[in-house]
Amino acid sequence: MRKIKFIVIHCTAGPLKQTTKAIQKYWRGLGWKTDGYHRLIGEDKTEQLVSFENPSNGVKGFNSKIINICYKGGDSKGTDTRTDFQKDELLDSINKALKWCEEHHTPEELAAIRILGHRDFSKDLNRDGKISKNEWEKTCPCFDAEIEYEWIAGTEALKHIGESIKK
Repeated sequence: MRKIKFIVIHCTAGPLKQTTKAIQKYWRGLGWKTDGYHRLIGEDKTEQLVSFENPSNGVKGFNSKIINICYKGGDSKGTDTRTDFQKDELLDSINKALKWCEEHHTPEELAAIRILGHRDFSKDLNRDGKISKNEWEKTCPCFDAEIEYEWIAGTEALKHIGESIKK
């Protein structure tokens, strides 16, 4: 069973109404055999594209140890276009990912899982231990996922995440 170290948040950098089939066609054009995300959040529904048991193609070099969650929208300029539905579904998707991890990880491994944005995997060009805005290779997911979800960290927070999410 694979061990998850990160839950990574993405945006498609495309229109909210883009179809999942169009996104998958793009991936196939890149030669990918597996979809880019485990969960894809659209305008009014969320799709599970890849089972959490299997890697998806979200962050090159890290896919074996991450779960990728994406919302349709955002852009290359870094504009956060998430709707209220998508914000709620991102939390619900994180909750589902953590519940899966809870079944397959020790409490210590579970508590160590970090939630980051795709941009947080950019190269640390100045080697200061932080990925700064000027180092981002892309703006995805168009908001600071690490800050937004920092309350979902550590063993106590993980125990209570389900109670905290409105669903």
